[in-house]
Amino acid sequence: MAEIYQNIRKKDKISFGGYSYRFDKLSGKDPALSFWRCDVDGCKAARIHMKAGDVVQERGEHLSHAPNLPKVEAAKAVHRMKVQAKIYFRFRPCVTDKSGTCTLIFGLAGSPADFLCHSQDVFL
Repeated sequence: MAEIYQNIRKKDKISFGGYSYRFDKLSGKDPALSFWRCDVDGCKAARIHMKAGDVVQERGEHLSHAPNLPKVEAAKAVHRMKVQAKIYFRFRPCVTDKSGTCTLIFGLAGSPADFLCHSQDVFL
């Protein structure tokens, strides 16, 4: 099963079969069909074709390298942590005292403008 995640540059990637693929292009005939190529430099022959989130075809072979599942899983874990951080900092709990100082639950203090308490804005 293919899983879509983002790298540190916020580019979409897909993990499939222990390999990581980056977006290549959309099909000219069928806009729902997308082409993804292997993420390893020098491995240009290996590609997958996806339609509606499912891999419909694998083309080529990974001749220059073996699958690197730990690296792919680490990249997916970083992506999940970033998503969780955005959710946490969007709804971060704070307590405002009489002077208007916002104190976050984990002990940091400052003015409400510094922390944007209960704000919907995300600055990650």
